[in-house]
Amino acid sequence: MPRFTIPGALASHQNHRHWRAERRYAKQWRNAAWASLYAHRGTLPRMATDEGARVTVKLTRIYEAPQRAFDPEDTLPYSLKPVRDGIADLLFRGCTKHRGLVSCGTRHDGDPRITWTKPTQQKGTPARVEVTVEIEEVRA
Repeated sequence: MPRFTIPGALASHQNHRHWRAERRYAKQWRNAAWASLYAHRGTLPRMATDEGARVTVKLTRIYEAPQRAFDPEDTLPYSLKPVRDGIADLLFRGCTKHRGLVSCGTRHDGDPRITWTKPTQQKGTPARVEVTVEIEEVRA
């Protein structure tokens, strides 16, 4: 099972930032997820061309110990949404990257061939604050 890490502290979406700041933050995480997996694109299935490909994706937020855990029902899935979009962009490699921005005509994270497990979180150290992505190809 391929396992990837995206370094950085994931912020809560309950901070109620300005919509432009929120958009910029989401774009940064989406591009970070895309770029982190791009180096390993040969080991991942091409969902856009392989109709029989199915994957299961597990996301884990590793946070610094003094911080509190996010609410697993509300905040955690919403905070991981840009990461989810970046992973789906790479799995459907019809997307392009232009001037540092990922461009996809539609969002593919709702595709029935991708099964998203319930996101989890665990305590880490200040040196290890990241989002871990595990992608497993399901053979039918």
